[in-house]
Amino acid sequence: MALIAVARGEAWVGIAGDGAPTRMRAGDALVTLGRTPYVVADGPDTPPQVVIDPGPTCRTPDGGCG
Repeated sequence: MALIAVARGEAWVGIAGDGAPTRMRAGDALVTLGRTPYVVADGPDTPPQVVIDPGPTCRTPDGGCG
């Protein structure tokens, strides 16, 4: 399980297989069960730099270690 909270500004969260990323604003929070990979970015068009997989493990989009 993971908690994603936006303290200031905004963030975009993309859940694998869930369509378009969702915009989150300051004060928003999201709880994930940790079974599905997700990406958090500063904008919907920002290429991912780190992918959070179940486990939780982190990796680069090309499969390397973050």
